[in-house]
Amino acid sequence: MSDSNQPAQPAYESVLRDLGLHALLVDATGRITYSNPGAESVLAAQPGGLKSLMLDSLFALRNPEWLCHEIRSSAREGRWTGEAVLCRRDGSECWTHIQAFQAPTVFGLTDTIMVCFEDISGNIELMSALMKRNEDLYQRNRELEIVNKVGRALLEDTDLDCRLATTLREAARTIGAGCGIVCIKDRGGKHLVLRGVCGLDTSVLASGLSIPIDGQSVTARTVRTGRAQIVEDITDEPDAMDAIPARLGVRSAFWVPLIANDEVIGCMALGEKGSTRVFTQDEVTLAEVLANSAAAAIRSALLAEDVEVSRTYWQRTFDSISDPILVVDRSGAVVRANAAVAARLRTTTFSLLGQACDRVIEGLRADQVGEVISSRQPANLGFVEIRGERCEAWASPLNREDGEADAAVIHVKPTSASRRIAA
Repeated sequence: MSDSNQPAQPAYESVLRDLGLHALLVDATGRITYSNPGAESVLAAQPGGLKSLMLDSLFALRNPEWLCHEIRSSAREGRWTGEAVLCRRDGSECWTHIQAFQAPTVFGLTDTIMVCFEDISGNIELMSALMKRNEDLYQRNRELEIVNKVGRALLEDTDLDCRLATTLREAARTIGAGCGIVCIKDRGGKHLVLRGVCGLDTSVLASGLSIPIDGQSVTARTVRTGRAQIVEDITDEPDAMDAIPARLGVRSAFWVPLIANDEVIGCMALGEKGSTRVFTQDEVTLAEVLANSAAAAIRSALLAEDVEVSRTYWQRTFDSISDPILVVDRSGAVVRANAAVAARLRTTTFSLLGQACDRVIEGLRADQVGEVISSRQPANLGFVEIRGERCEAWASPLNREDGEADAAVIHVKPTSASRRIAA
């Protein structure tokens, strides 16, 4: 058959055949459409043996999993230069320096990138350090991405339980764990209370399940030591069997502390039910990063919860006093009133806030209250009236921790009650 009947070779093949570098052409799907003899030689491939292979298949597992995709994306937009480990067809590996960019327009190819590489296996130690740096940067970027994601979610949740649920849910999703729990110290600091679950029966939260911090369980030990704990099979660990996850049917788990301002405020455990799983140190480290980034927000929610509980308890105690009680500031404005005042005035305690004290209780003068606050000494303010009822008023300064006072507590005692007591 005459040579004139043979299909003409593309012009770029002659150019790439004589190129000093080893070159590949890769289409938009990531498939190799051409490889020059130099590339085939370095990668121990037969002539034409690389054609139709996916570019990804040439990258060794020791590369970051995102590397090939990054090379192709960057090459389409401009250029990518760096190092990677490629797999030879005989199963061995070679260290290479790669340059990737859009195929020259003279080749007449569209959506095609050109990958040129040089075998630099002699610099293997240097390449190992570079690959390790790439992996570290990727891991750090991944950690920052997760921390930012959890941070944004925590800003949307204001109460403690919502923040705990968000942290636990994102941690389980990131690690790929089937379930998890989060425990927080109680106000006395003596027990760990279960406050959140993921992938488990949520009805257990209503039981108020708790364990002593000084106990021998893995959960308690994590909080006491501030160090992560890993248990592959809980049924083989007596201390793990006493831990909260074991009581909920978890088979494998690891625990990480929640640390805010160098204080362990609780712990989070992630695990699997039914079957065992070996959690890696990288997974544990990632969970620790996430837990610590969320701990400050959780601590803030804990403090807010404590303040709210204290406020509710204080108001309940305040309202339980049958005599009218007011808290008045230096200007003579009412900043707090108990239920007894509101009942006598047939209004609500909220409506009394900010009113002048002499409008609430006739005869209660702001200057007298100011003198008590300034002197920081209790005083009898004499007789006053509340809705026509004659009463005797006593004032005591409400001192701060530094000894100064900004307000005074006014105890209004009906004179009829005084007469009953005297009788």
